[in-house]
Amino acid sequence: MSLLNYVQTSVKVKPMEVLLPEYSATLRHILASEIGTGLSISYTTLIGGDFDGDAAVQGFADGAVYYKEANETALAISTKTDAKYVYIEYTGFAYSSHTELGLDMSILGYSVLAKKGTERLGILTAGSAIVLTDLNGLLDASTITVQFIQTISETPASSPTGAIRFLVA
Repeated sequence: MSLLNYVQTSVKVKPMEVLLPEYSATLRHILASEIGTGLSISYTTLIGGDFDGDAAVQGFADGAVYYKEANETALAISTKTDAKYVYIEYTGFAYSSHTELGLDMSILGYSVLAKKGTERLGILTAGSAIVLTDLNGLLDASTITVQFIQTISETPASSPTGAIRFLVA
């Protein structure tokens, strides 16, 4: 067991504006003038223990992914109660099994609502993710839930269901 295991995270943000020039039908994508810059961060979260947990608890085992199903009921992302790092990503695909993705649903108007207790963490669209860290290991992943919803109305979607990729350490 290594006490120096960690997770590296990087995020890049590029605020963009879309312009339609007066004498052209071609859209131009430019960096948002009000912001004037892109943003990026890169950081390390010390985990301390090994990544040898059960696949259903940490999201991966032996190099293989363990997809979580998001359906109309708010389901806990993990049973781990002392996490230092939580990553949740909506793949944009239907859930088929813990090891296989279903059909591509990225353009069908579905999203995943992520919550911690009653607090809304965000709505994940296809390919988007959230990361939560707590170096003291006080993240209770059993209180972090995902629910499959129709994006515009935010009403629960019962069929199909969405596939979530996650890492809890």
